[in-house]
Amino acid sequence: MVSAGPASSDARPLKLCPSCGRTTDADSNRCPNCLADVTQSAVLGVAAAEVHAEADRVDDVQRARRRRRRSQREIWIRRAIVGAVLAYVAWWGYSTFIYEPPPVPIASSPAIGLSTAPEAWPIEDGNAGGTRVAQAPSAIGGTAAWSTDLGGAMKTAMVTDGQHLFIASDSNEIVALDLATGRQLWAQPLQNAPYSAPTVAGNLLYVTLLQGKVIAFHVDTGEVAWEGPNTVGTFPSSPIVADGVVYVFGTHGVFGFDAITGERLMGVEHESTWATITPVIDGPYVSAAGSSDVKVINRESGLQSYFLEFARSEPYSLVADNGEVFAIYRGTASAFDVTSRRPWWERFRAAWSQAWIIGWAPAPTAPPTLWFGGDAPRESLPAVLTEDRLLIAGRTGELVALSRATGETLWSTTTEPAVAPPVLATDGLLLAHRNSLSLVDPATGDTILERPFPDLVLTRITVTAHGLFIGAADGTVRLLQ
Repeated sequence: MVSAGPASSDARPLKLCPSCGRTTDADSNRCPNCLADVTQSAVLGVAAAEVHAEADRVDDVQRARRRRRRSQREIWIRRAIVGAVLAYVAWWGYSTFIYEPPPVPIASSPAIGLSTAPEAWPIEDGNAGGTRVAQAPSAIGGTAAWSTDLGGAMKTAMVTDGQHLFIASDSNEIVALDLATGRQLWAQPLQNAPYSAPTVAGNLLYVTLLQGKVIAFHVDTGEVAWEGPNTVGTFPSSPIVADGVVYVFGTHGVFGFDAITGERLMGVEHESTWATITPVIDGPYVSAAGSSDVKVINRESGLQSYFLEFARSEPYSLVADNGEVFAIYRGTASAFDVTSRRPWWERFRAAWSQAWIIGWAPAPTAPPTLWFGGDAPRESLPAVLTEDRLLIAGRTGELVALSRATGETLWSTTTEPAVAPPVLATDGLLLAHRNSLSLVDPATGDTILERPFPDLVLTRITVTAHGLFIGAADGTVRLLQ
């Protein structure tokens, strides 16, 4: 507290501090206000001492008033900080433990979904889980039932509802072929070719475009049933349909549209520079693999329920089956239970990790997984999932089988480089190479059969109960039976 100075100049002689201008007793060597040396300061006369002493008293009053105001400000600032912290804690507790969002609106036709019939391959990776398992033999040794020239190379994988074969060509068209004869039924031009295969469900064919739009076509005529509104970002992956909802994954999130009307029913927004992997559905959950993590979204609430990170490593494949999700990315793979949850303190993981790095806290608990870090080819194609193993083909010829339960490598071998995602048929794992097909035993990795195609450069394969559909670089589509 600053001294008020002498009461009056006639009580005792005063000095004037040359540093701060306050008065002090004439016999003092230090100014009590600023501690400056006043040894050499002259003693003030009576009149001057009175003037300066009065000025000191006025200054003391003003200083006391400022101190009170400053103290009051500090009290209100502390109260505001405490209030903000309490509000954040209350909001966090409510959102974490109490809040239940309104359910996602029910689709107008909840029965619409992907066909599971053996003659159908309705989506790029075969089914809602993306397991790439066919319910039919490979027909690798079959003869050509028909061959059709599309007039241009196919841009994406082939899909079928059991009556039509749908292909996106690089001439920016969606083409429908009659499955029995190979005859072209219709062709629908697009603004630009889709980046991924269309998806067929019920009597509609759904196509996603890079402009962030979904278009639905009638499978029999090719007429447009509806065009969804443009959404922020792009849609480079195939749509997936379940319970009457078309789910689409793009660079700005996961969105759900009514399969009949195109009305947007839900959206979970986030940023991802990599959104080429078709999402997978298992029960009430849809999972999508972005550039650095797999996000799991509850389809009933529309909220993200879990995420598994893999920093700076774009994924190549995502598969789901029987409550388990498998992600394959650059050189490794991981698995987790789709019902997994992050701990309540997840928002503080970064701070906890920093405290652990500098030795102030124990290591934070890892997010829940079934296993993490199984070996996989660095450049892989979409994987095949069986009851007990994950089969992964590399683009340079590696073929690996990982244990579904542990991620342990069961066997690995080398084949000719694969040019298309493999398909597990009832008689073996079918691989497409540049000028041949091979059938591999999924239990051992041994080659069962090879068939050359010297007149074709293979690009795509699809297996259904109708036979083996082969796509070639020159635009030829062939059915082997």
